[in-house]
Amino acid sequence: MKRPIKTTLIGLIAFGVFICLSFLGLSQTSSTEKRIILTISKESIETVLAKMSQKTGVNFSYNSDIIPLDSIVSFSANNISLSNLG
Repeated sequence: MKRPIKTTLIGLIAFGVFICLSFLGLSQTSSTEKRIILTISKESIETVLAKMSQKTGVNFSYNSDIIPLDSIVSFSANNISLSNLG
């Protein structure tokens, strides 16, 4: 049975953030404890990652073959640490 597109996209985003944070954890443990307040409404994943990077000073890396950057997402993060986004 096919999973709904929204569930799949959320899973992909969570996976991407988890991978990014895992690599950050190897070099800077404190980066994952940075907190973010961000509300996204119908924006591309590429835009979301750019905004998150700008707000936190953390650079995110991802494999565009795994995460379709033109996918549109909406979510709200209110004072959440980066490690809790995934």
